Amino acid sequence: IIQFLGAGGDCVLRYRFDGVSSFEMGKPELSPHIMYANMIWKIGVSKKDVKDKTCLAVYLHCNSEEAAAAWTCKVKQIHYNLHKHTLQDHQEMLIESKELNGEESSWGSRSVKLWSELIDKKNGYVEDDAILVEIRFKVMSCTGSLKCLGIHEKIIR
Repeated sequence: IIQFLGAGGDCVLRYRFDGVSSFEMGKPELSPHIMYANMIWKIGVSKKDVKDKTCLAVYLHCNSEEAAAAWTCKVKQIHYNLHKHTLQDHQEMLIESKELNGEESSWGSRSVKLWSELIDKKNGYVEDDAILVEIRFKVMSCTGSLKCLGIHEKIIR
């Protein structure tokens, strides 16, 4: 299940990705979606090669049911959290702001964590072959015929 946590106007998505040991190189794994601010949101992760090193990539995906050129969504303060065994112990990465649209609808980091560090049991990121990923962000504005709804409107599916 994907969790939505409203926190002071922020949207916080949290999802447990199972089967980490069977992630295929370059193949994205996506969370279920939620509706937030009249847009469809997902967390994406994948195993990627970055400068001859295998890494965990984490992305925020945003989609609209409108035509690709018909919308934009400005997002601010994106935080990527990779949790250890408890929610209090995590690695955080901050990216300032980004405008998403129909042609560039995802944004993230290709190298949140080296794969060898991620799967090393002593580091505590993988438990029962699963990782817990959290993304915190703020929707600042949207354009298009649907426009953004109130920041607290959500539908979890």
